[in-house]
Amino acid sequence: MDRVFILNNVGNLPEEQLGESIIQGIVTMVELQETGDLSYKKRQAIDNYIRGVRQKEAENDKAAWEQARKLDTKESYRQYLTDYPSGQFFEDSNERISELEKFDADRDIIICQLKENPSSVSSDDIRMYLKQIPTFRRDLVEIGIPDKVIDKLIENPPLKSFDLGKAPDYIPDGFTEVYFWGVPGSGKTTALASILNTAEEYGLKLASSPGLDYMTQLKNIFDDKVPILPKRTDTDVIQYLPFTLKKSNEKNSRSVSLIELSGEVFECFYFHNAQKDMPSLQHKNTFETLLKFLDSNNPKLHFFFIDYEVSKRKDKYNRTQSDYLNAAASFLESEKGDILKKTEAIYIVVTKSDLISFKDSDKSVVINKYLQDNFTSLISSLQTKCKNKPTINNGNLLGVTFSLGKVYFDNICSFDNTSAKNIIDILFRRIQPSNKSLLNVFNN
Repeated sequence: MDRVFILNNVGNLPEEQLGESIIQGIVTMVELQETGDLSYKKRQAIDNYIRGVRQKEAENDKAAWEQARKLDTKESYRQYLTDYPSGQFFEDSNERISELEKFDADRDIIICQLKENPSSVSSDDIRMYLKQIPTFRRDLVEIGIPDKVIDKLIENPPLKSFDLGKAPDYIPDGFTEVYFWGVPGSGKTTALASILNTAEEYGLKLASSPGLDYMTQLKNIFDDKVPILPKRTDTDVIQYLPFTLKKSNEKNSRSVSLIELSGEVFECFYFHNAQKDMPSLQHKNTFETLLKFLDSNNPKLHFFFIDYEVSKRKDKYNRTQSDYLNAAASFLESEKGDILKKTEAIYIVVTKSDLISFKDSDKSVVINKYLQDNFTSLISSLQTKCKNKPTINNGNLLGVTFSLGKVYFDNICSFDNTSAKNIIDILFRRIQPSNKSLLNVFNN
């Protein structure tokens, strides 16, 4: 209907048609009134019709927007703009499209990083992408991220931190001491947790000690099928962690006096070699406690943990993992620094070995090259010690790799205890069972 026909037939046309002509902008209510043929009753009916149509349009507009938000894709927002070019959420749709385009530009980079190293992107960043891009979960699954890991990420349980407790004044004589060395973040604490958890298959019993609660909490981390790795332990304390192991066919147990050395011990070596004062009284006390422990007459095993991932990454003091480990090596070379007294075995443990690409190369060749390229001083020093003392490893420096399994987004683990079993096997081979037990020493 054209405008002239409408104005000439105001009295005959139904309210709905007149209302549609106003909505479509063909005529106005004022023009209809000026014809003199529009009754008050008919005008009210037209107003009600227009109000109802516009209310329905607003409801449809909002429903279309909510559907676009539910899908939350560029396509869904573009469809909204096509259907409602003058809709009330026009600006919101355009803004969201811009946001998604920005995330799309980063997404390919993130996916490539995760393909190479599934722990290279933080949990917080992945959660943000999952929230912003609904299809991102599918992207993660397609590159091999398990659904159970993504579910744990979304669950976002709080990270745990553990108190080592007060260090003991001495270590009882007559038992094998096992030292875990490693700079902060080297993976030795989570390695210990996996070893303690796996050791329950081998008759693990925790002895009474200041470190009992710490050991218990560590052990239980890996009870979860998809465990969340704990926060880094920021402490200068050296802790003594005594426990026993026994094979099912053995009468007597092996007593393990495990010493977890805080990563800050390496700062002590560094400051000692630099002829500087220790940065704190706690550092000084920790260093003195370590030397006192090492001076005992107990046989000793040493595991030096090296984080494969950090290599030459610098800390807040502009020092690398190699700087600290080399400081320890220099201390080992000094006459008064023979901390390898009574040592029976030394192992270099390369953690996060699941990140090492062996391809067609021999595993041992790749590891040896990595160690020689990055930790020459430490390796050379320990090799010299082993050669000069044939009682240590029959004169050879030994190396093992260690992995918790796949670690995703910094702290979510798909646990594999193969490496933990390897360390436990070393303890079984190196430590003989005895009828004298640590459990008896501390429980009496």
